[in-house]
Amino acid sequence: MQPRLDVKPLVAKVVSLAGSGADDSFLRWSADRTRVTVMTGSVIPATGYRQTIEGRRKRFREALREAMKSSGWREVAGTSPNTWERAEQ
Repeated sequence: MQPRLDVKPLVAKVVSLAGSGADDSFLRWSADRTRVTVMTGSVIPATGYRQTIEGRRKRFREALREAMKSSGWREVAGTSPNTWERAEQ
């Protein structure tokens, strides 16, 4: 059994990268750079057992959702999963 992955540092890194508008393999920006899609497969690659990977990605997405919302982002429905844009002030 593989040890449990602490997703908090990964989430913090992704939120920081998105907040600064950085170009990174974890992020895919829209052409006008108003939306960002978090590439979960890049953050947590498919190495290991499927159930372990699925569990890690699920915990990552749940933690990401909370962190992005509290950082002023809102999830965009009807697009690629994990797509975010800045919430209107």
